[in-house]
Amino acid sequence: MDEFFIIKYLWGDIMGYKIEIITKDKIKTSNWSGGTTNEIYIYPKDSHYKSLNFSWRISSATVDLEHSTFTSLPNIYRYITTLEGSMDLCHNNGPFTHLEPFEIHGFSGDLNTESFGKVVDFNLMIGPECDGVMNTLKLTDDSSLTLKLNSRKNKYSCHNYIFFSPNSDLIFTIDGNNISLPKNDTLIIENCEEDSVSSIEIRSSQLCNVISIEVGCIK
Repeated sequence: MDEFFIIKYLWGDIMGYKIEIITKDKIKTSNWSGGTTNEIYIYPKDSHYKSLNFSWRISSATVDLEHSTFTSLPNIYRYITTLEGSMDLCHNNGPFTHLEPFEIHGFSGDLNTESFGKVVDFNLMIGPECDGVMNTLKLTDDSSLTLKLNSRKNKYSCHNYIFFSPNSDLIFTIDGNNISLPKNDTLIIENCEEDSVSSIEIRSSQLCNVISIEVGCIK
């Protein structure tokens, strides 16, 4: 996929980190045989999905077919969840893995993978020189959650923290600064200096699920 997102830039090099918000109205959509795909972010920004020369990539796809086969992605590790609908995955004709919304499954991209179920999914793809993890955070009504960061600071040359919520607006507090994140927008924090960001507070006015990603290139 050659299209890039237009990124709304917020802050740059503040206390050793940068913050970007990718707004849903700037997303470019491409078609594939089973539906549509939105490439939320690709790193480096001049890399290309089809060339498999990216370090990591975040995307969301609408799957309109009841049965589809994933594209083989050698040397890529994948995390996937659904935002809408349930999905069953089968790798190399093995046992099925059932996913309900916001349940996360990781697997090697070179496996022969079939999916069953019409869904809207959310994906993290990681190249061989990087490592990462995708989780689901659950917030209750009018609640807040504080995340301690830099859990992998000795492993990565540069941390990236990504947050996405499809069903609720969020407020993030970093170093005393409040950042509003509308639902379906994506927050990316590039944290390239050790201990420049140690914690993030996330607040929501309603019950919601937040996808949280930590990814970086290995030192």
